[in-house]
Amino acid sequence: MIGLIDVDSKIPNLALMKISTYYKSLGEEVECERLQEFYEDRIEIGGTGWDIKKTLDYDIEICKPDYDLYSVDDIASRMKGIGTKEHKLKKAAEIVNAGRGFTSRGCIRKCPFCFVPKKEGEFRQETPISDIINSRSNVIILNDNNLTADPNCIEKLHEIRDRKLIVDINQGCDVRLMNDDIAKAMSEVKHLRSLLYASRI
Repeated sequence: MIGLIDVDSKIPNLALMKISTYYKSLGEEVECERLQEFYEDRIEIGGTGWDIKKTLDYDIEICKPDYDLYSVDDIASRMKGIGTKEHKLKKAAEIVNAGRGFTSRGCIRKCPFCFVPKKEGEFRQETPISDIINSRSNVIILNDNNLTADPNCIEKLHEIRDRKLIVDINQGCDVRLMNDDIAKAMSEVKHLRSLLYASRI
């Protein structure tokens, strides 16, 4: 039995979902529970807030997320100030059923306030969109740090459009890199939420 402890996530934890897939592929039973007490050296603790240099082993990083690890009720119970129970459950279902991941990692910028260059290093390609999709939904959440810096940005947006996916680009799009071609490609996909733009002067 492998126990995964999600300390404080309000959304499904992508790293835990990949760890779950990896250990299930080895025949282990995996469950996710919230941290009730500290287990000293009997648990592995990770996450950027704990250790900026900690990463997943390669064999785990390449796994698709385990979209069965989190339940709608589990995510709904973590939501504060969302409104009625029905509204929370609807929002939680949207979150749990969405595909999520990084099609790229790193960033071309070296903003002094940002941990990405220290944690992820230089910009590189990561996971194809086809490996992010959750079969329960046509919604995907892209965690890419700087999608507009990606030389494959337009190609990825066209794939999202052609697959009729709804996308949540949940990091800031670098407005300094926006051009007519990227703007047109962005306009051709259906967005779950408004785009976020980022720029440092």
